[in-house]
Amino acid sequence: MVVPCRKETVLDLAKFVDRGVSVKLSDVNHLAVTGTLKGYDQLLNLVLDEASESSREAFVLS
Repeated sequence: MVVPCRKETVLDLAKFVDRGVSVKLSDVNHLAVTGTLKGYDQLLNLVLDEASESSREAFVLS
């Protein structure tokens, strides 16, 4: 009997809704986005309000 694999989200993003978050982008070197988390989906697409980009190097130093 084969049991289908159930994927569960490792992160519980619900506790971060309406709070400030910083997201390090893996596709772009040295870039992070900071803003207020307004929503997300099961694929971890994020909706950020008042988002701004910053250098990851500057983010780590501050």
